[in-house]
Amino acid sequence: MLDRRLASALALAAAVSACRQPATPPPERSAAIGYLDESALGPPRPGGTLFRRLEGEPATLNPLLQTDDYGSFVIADVARNLIDLDKRLQPVGGLADRWESSPDGRTWTFHLRDAAWEDGTPVTSRDALFTFEKVTDPKIPALLFSSGFDGYAGAEAVDDRTFRVHFREPYAFRIYAFNLPLVCAARNAKRDFLSSPDDRAPFSDGPYRIARWRTSESIELVRNPRYSGPRAPFDRVVFRILPDGAQAYRALERGDIDEMRLSTEQWRASATDASFASCCRTTLFYDLSYFYIGYNNKSPLFADVPTRRAMAMLLDRGRIVRDLFYGTARILSGPWAPDSPAYDPSVAPYPFDPAGARALLASAGWKDTDGDGVLERAGRKFEFDLLYGAGSASVRQVCEVFKSDLEKAGVVCRPRAVEWAAFTKRMDAGDFEAVASSWSGDPNPDVYGYWASSQGPPNGLNNLSYANPEVDRLLAEVRAEPDAGKRRSLFSRIHRLIHDDAPATFVFQGAQKYAVSRSIGGLVSTPVGLFRFWPDSTAWWRRPAP
Repeated sequence: MLDRRLASALALAAAVSACRQPATPPPERSAAIGYLDESALGPPRPGGTLFRRLEGEPATLNPLLQTDDYGSFVIADVARNLIDLDKRLQPVGGLADRWESSPDGRTWTFHLRDAAWEDGTPVTSRDALFTFEKVTDPKIPALLFSSGFDGYAGAEAVDDRTFRVHFREPYAFRIYAFNLPLVCAARNAKRDFLSSPDDRAPFSDGPYRIARWRTSESIELVRNPRYSGPRAPFDRVVFRILPDGAQAYRALERGDIDEMRLSTEQWRASATDASFASCCRTTLFYDLSYFYIGYNNKSPLFADVPTRRAMAMLLDRGRIVRDLFYGTARILSGPWAPDSPAYDPSVAPYPFDPAGARALLASAGWKDTDGDGVLERAGRKFEFDLLYGAGSASVRQVCEVFKSDLEKAGVVCRPRAVEWAAFTKRMDAGDFEAVASSWSGDPNPDVYGYWASSQGPPNGLNNLSYANPEVDRLLAEVRAEPDAGKRRSLFSRIHRLIHDDAPATFVFQGAQKYAVSRSIGGLVSTPVGLFRFWPDSTAWWRRPAP
């Protein structure tokens, strides 16, 4: 399972004002967007250290409590999932090497491979049952995984390496529920799971284990000698925490890190940067993530549909795509990226229509009664803070564009950068008027956990507190529908309803732009990125120096 929040899918490092062109623009670059597959290259050269960038500090490394990209990148190298997804996003063996489902889809049987925790004790059925107990415990905020276990009716061990999981009803996407890490029962059974040592150093059953976490500096992994799977080429992986994009770019050129996500400005500038050309290469691809501006649907400001629709019609998304991303982004209209099979391309995005938006605001009761240039309704000025995760200049730029566009209509928007851990905490709690963030693409098109009214804070990831009984009904129906064609029809209706309700302004899908050291081989990019599948960066290797 993947998360709604993407730390900085847009990460622009250049601190320039919104949509302002550089004084001397670099030459245009061709936006050659496509997937890369070096999995057949090699053979890998063993040894050495891979240096990766984290754009912010993880909120936690507890595998079940993770809610942000930063933690998930680290956890992926430390904890194997029960089942994994390959580069084609198809289920493959992880800790389980095989599984079966009953004909009615209500019972799943898994067979664990011979795997061990980092202390040498075996990974057993007990660990799986303990994990499911925590995922389904309403007191444990396992927000990424809990919705996949809706209807959970219990599990039992057949033997140490075989167990069965029972559900009260079938679920069309149930296999994705088991794309989750396990936690060690013996390590956690007698501890408060919400303050587990796994928060800082999760017990490893993967190719690496945590060596040390230097807050605000780095997280270092070393090879896990107890890991029985394919040996990863690198002996160590060091995640350097570098929120500032310009600092990270310089670190990449110096060889202090081996990869980073580029801003559009950095990608364009790198075309004429001789130092960059000698050290690094770039790759561009669309993934399943998208950028959105979300509204607290319970707020008196945003509780009505006309106001939220007006917000979408006031944002000049075409200007953002043209002037900030130079065409390497696509405007979208609903709760999936355009490459998702659930996306309905017949649903048109809201147009940029300030006059129409002002009419909608007036119909919703927003008027400037005192002549100060700011709309008000029921005695409240239309003013709000727009929160976003600190460290991304591009998110700040988009927020500034939104602020400028809203100001012309009499709406005061105050963009506020919030340190990442605090930002995710406020998002999970629904503690905001509006947020600017990204949804990190999930190959599972089921969006129940994000849009069902029952999944509002603190129960799930519907942190916008969106509620529509018809959407609730359709989300439940699509989860039980075995026919793929009928599911597509249901997804189309969900898409249109959410678009019409405008609980968020779906802004755009940006092409991901990565820079990687020329010394690194074995890259594969997919619709979920460079890292969100098996074996992602654990299959990378370093070329011998010339």
